[in-house]
Amino acid sequence: MHYAPQMPQPEPSNGDRGVREQFSQIGRLSQLAAKVWTESFVRHRGIAWLAIAALTLACVLLGILGKSGESISASNENHIGDSPKRTVGADFAVGRREPISARDVMVLDGNTIQFRGHIVRLVGFDAPEAGSKAFCRREKEIGLRATEQLSRLVAGGGLDLRLVPCACPTGSQGTAACNDGNACGELRSYGRDIGRIMTTYLLAKPQVCTANSCPPVKPWC
Repeated sequence: MHYAPQMPQPEPSNGDRGVREQFSQIGRLSQLAAKVWTESFVRHRGIAWLAIAALTLACVLLGILGKSGESISASNENHIGDSPKRTVGADFAVGRREPISARDVMVLDGNTIQFRGHIVRLVGFDAPEAGSKAFCRREKEIGLRATEQLSRLVAGGGLDLRLVPCACPTGSQGTAACNDGNACGELRSYGRDIGRIMTTYLLAKPQVCTANSCPPVKPWC
């Protein structure tokens, strides 16, 4: 017979302990009210006293339940947002190079990837646009080849990613005004910079940016 291992129980939060104390208080007061009700009925055996005891019990329970409901609501509100939102920065600190799996990467074009649901613009080079974004047939063809080559490099594995600040005006990082709100990063394959590899294959052009802007790149058409 197999037994499932017992998992450690999480430590209750302050909100959870408060709710438990409220329900414990309800139990104690309910017992007290029931005792008063019973004694009143035994001693007086009167309908009036019985009605008063019942009304007292109802008022006590409603009052405590109301406070408990407020505590539960407040506890739930406190827990909302406790779980950190999943962002690229939550897993990777800007400036630190981290190994990543090719299974977590989707290639969008010759210089853009999607990593764990977040778009990352690869810096240091510029690849031609593919599909409807291309300005001419030549750019479209080279853009398609660049996308396919980047896909092969990613599939080869040995990847590491380093997030870097995007070349945007001061104060615009992380907003739609800066790279459409997407992240920027450097990608390597077995220690080789992806941008340099793509440039060697003539599928990209070097693009060295400053802290706040990038120089224009010669058109592909």
